[in-house]
Amino acid sequence: MDLKVTAHFLEIYYQNERIATHKRFPTYKEYTFSTLPEHLPDQFNQLEWNEQRLLNWAEKIGPFTHKVIQRIFERLQLKEQGYQSCLSVLNLSKKHSNEALEKACQIALERLHSPRYRQLNTILNNPNNKEILEEAESAQKETLGFVRGPEYYGRDIND
Repeated sequence: MDLKVTAHFLEIYYQNERIATHKRFPTYKEYTFSTLPEHLPDQFNQLEWNEQRLLNWAEKIGPFTHKVIQRIFERLQLKEQGYQSCLSVLNLSKKHSNEALEKACQIALERLHSPRYRQLNTILNNPNNKEILEEAESAQKETLGFVRGPEYYGRDIND
């Protein structure tokens, strides 16, 4: 592959034949996407992952995790560009608990508008946050099971 980059266009050549031309945006910004939908690879045409499925997974973890995933998608013109970022964030729940990831998302949202994997991973692995994350996990464990009100233990609810 050969690239020809000018002030206004990016041209891609394969064996001296131009196969694609991208117009560079007038307000070019470093580290931003400028993908055309028709240039997406076939892997993005699979139905295995989609925005709603990732949002549903995040919602099962908690409202702060859901908000982080929503914000990742909000910043993109093509939702497919966010799949890997979202999966990286959600897969943190496999290395850490759902409760720890939810607390990390809450902390990150208080500090950043749109946190990403790197910030969340840093929060989860920071020894200074260990106590806060452990509290979130133990609070969740305490609410598991059947919770009975005072009427179960002999107090008359009509008193």
